[in-house]
Amino acid sequence: MNLNNAAALILIILIAYYLGHFAQALGNLLSKLFPNVEELMLSGNHSDGIPNTILEAVRLKISETFDVEVSELKPEWVYAICDETVMQNGVSLDREVYQYREGFYRGMGISLLLFSLSIIIRGIVPGAFFRISGADQSINCTIVLFIFFISLGGSILSYLRYLRFGRYRVKQAIMGFLVLTVKRNLNEG
Repeated sequence: MNLNNAAALILIILIAYYLGHFAQALGNLLSKLFPNVEELMLSGNHSDGIPNTILEAVRLKISETFDVEVSELKPEWVYAICDETVMQNGVSLDREVYQYREGFYRGMGISLLLFSLSIIIRGIVPGAFFRISGADQSINCTIVLFIFFISLGGSILSYLRYLRFGRYRVKQAIMGFLVLTVKRNLNEG
């Protein structure tokens, strides 16, 4: 590998690294537009959410344990209390995996969405082609649409996976909190 190729490779790696962080930052901004996983899971009125009976038990345990008025806490704070309690007790088995995958699929969804938009823009501009072995190959509208729908579908599926791992993360924190507080009560009683 000559010096020019090495410099080009390093530049490509740095650009890819930067674009990955850009996608995550964009994901952070976009997550403010939609309800977050904690709200969906802990609101009590979502089909995939935690059942109201469990939520009431969690609120009661938080109120008893920390002497706070739980009705004033937003879902994010209920989750944060449960998650921190579980973490402070040294139970973090799957939490990191869920957070990692949640971030991975959020970034993947954003990246594929941006790629879909760039494909459409490229398809609108006339004269789209790619070069294979020195020969120019034109790209027709059907290929552009096919690539667009595949990448858009991948973006939607990645977003659904992001939500799935977020639900796993919240469920683990809530259930872990309940188990720890019940276990603590049994040990004290």
